[in-house]
Amino acid sequence: MHRVAFLLLVSCTPLHNIRHGIVAFICNVDGKIDPAKFYYPRDTWIGQLNPDPTKGLEPGRKQTYFFPFADFSYLRKRGESIFPIEIQVIDEIGNKYSEKISDEIGDRITKVIYASDE
Repeated sequence: MHRVAFLLLVSCTPLHNIRHGIVAFICNVDGKIDPAKFYYPRDTWIGQLNPDPTKGLEPGRKQTYFFPFADFSYLRKRGESIFPIEIQVIDEIGNKYSEKISDEIGDRITKVIYASDE
């Protein structure tokens, strides 16, 4: 089983530098929308796998982000019913870019979130 979730973001408009290098997972938590923010410094192993947040992205280009599945376990504290919906980045001028999380990745993330209940 993979230990890292990977998600693809495709730009339709120019993507400027990602604000603070933060990527958010928009989750449905007990029926409310709740962003879970992740930040991995460039000097960490996972930060080196992810795109450089200081580089822009041209329309039609893709970026792939990697996240250790184990890092999602902290989301359990947020509520009873938790399911990730989309990945989102915000660039330095405030534009939001999002991509739906596939059912397969969403299910795997959800299993990690609830693993402590077992």
